[in-house]
Amino acid sequence: MRRTVAILAVVACVAWGGTANAQTRKKKAEPAPKVSAEMKDFMGFFNGDGKKTDAAIAKYKAKDADTSDMAGELSIVNAKVLKSEKKGDEDQYTMFAKTGEAERTFLIVWKDKKIQKIKQLSMRLP
Repeated sequence: MRRTVAILAVVACVAWGGTANAQTRKKKAEPAPKVSAEMKDFMGFFNGDGKKTDAAIAKYKAKDADTSDMAGELSIVNAKVLKSEKKGDEDQYTMFAKTGEAERTFLIVWKDKKIQKIKQLSMRLP
C-alpha cells in the first residue's frame, strides 16, 4: 500500500511538472514591432562603414535635429528595432546595434518621414 502511494505521488509530481513546463513552452512570441519604410531604409545603410551611417543620417535628418549621439562615422552592424511606439504625431523606435565591441541602444524619433532626434539610451562593453 505504501509503495503504491509513493509511486502515485511520484507519477503525479512528474505529470504536474511536465504540464507546467509544457505551458511555459507554449508562450506566444511577441509580434515584431511595426517599422516604417523610411526606418527600414535608414537601417539598411548600417554595414559597419561609418561613412554610410553618416550618409543615412544626412538623408533622413530634419533641419536642426539632434543626431549627435550617432554621428562621427559610427560603425554600426546588427541593427534591430526592439520596440516601436506612436506618440502623438511622432514614431519612436528603440533600436539595438553593435558598434565595434560596444552594444548600444538608441531612441530614434521620426516625424513627417524625417528624424527629429537620435538619443543613445545605453552602451555596454562585454
